[in-house]
Amino acid sequence: MIMARFLLIITAITIYSCNTSDISISSKSLIPLLENRKWEYKYEKSDSSLIVEITKIVKEPGKITAVFNSFPYFGDFGVSVSEKTDGSFVLNEQDFMFIPPTENINTGYKWESAEWKGTIVNDNENVYVSNKTFKDCIHIRYSLSITFSAEMWVKKGEGIVKWSFIRTNPPSPEFGYFLLNE
Repeated sequence: MIMARFLLIITAITIYSCNTSDISISSKSLIPLLENRKWEYKYEKSDSSLIVEITKIVKEPGKITAVFNSFPYFGDFGVSVSEKTDGSFVLNEQDFMFIPPTENINTGYKWESAEWKGTIVNDNENVYVSNKTFKDCIHIRYSLSITFSAEMWVKKGEGIVKWSFIRTNPPSPEFGYFLLNE
């Protein structure tokens, strides 16, 4: 009887491990969701900079969630991002899928989520940032009605290397990009 319980417990642990091990938390992910991971961005039109940091990681079946100190890529609407097993990334506070499933990351792919419209502009673009060239970046453009637009370049294993968020109606007084500062 003890042996049967032991085997049942081992089987349950194995099944749970298999169901959660497909969540990528390594540098292989588009945006590496690792606790204490930091990105510093410099605004190209001034000396201002901004630090984005993961403060907590929560692993659940089917997804991994990162809590950020801020998430300014879409106007700082919330601080919790989940990566799902299909490779998609969701800004939880808006239930907004800002990166589609891996199988859909192809130039020209379009999707809608939480009133945002997204387009993969290029799935293999080189971006020069902070005296470094990031090869094979994914360039994504977004719009929310006629009011907001955003775009970002994502490098697998690095995360977001270049981005902008602007108000288009009424227009932002100055347009510029935030660049990863390594």
